[in-house]
Amino acid sequence: MHAFARQHALSERELTALLAVMVAENRGDSLTPTALARHIRLSSPATTSVINKLVAAGHVVRDRQSDDLRRVTLRYGDRAREVGEAFFGPLAGLTDAHAEEFSLEELAVVHRYLGGMVTIMADHANRLG
Repeated sequence: MHAFARQHALSERELTALLAVMVAENRGDSLTPTALARHIRLSSPATTSVINKLVAAGHVVRDRQSDDLRRVTLRYGDRAREVGEAFFGPLAGLTDAHAEEFSLEELAVVHRYLGGMVTIMADHANRLG
């Protein structure tokens, strides 16, 4: 991830923000600037600065809701998809090839283990605030 951030001149906060927008969109959730600020633990003005840079680079799009133009949600931009696929695409092929070395039962165990670890780490981070 750090190599991707360096290659695209993104700070750690900008990368974290971009990933938060991507994850929310992939889940079918909408992410507002306020929710993003809470997630990346920045003030509203600092978050606006991060969003402005990501929008200028084409990584994020501000989407105004047609029923309330004051409400803004953030969406993953086409540029982010393009550079993400170019950077991570080759890695996906390698990981797919490696996964084929395991049975479905073995992959199920790995999936269960990693899923549990992600939950444990997220719960721990939430307890810490």
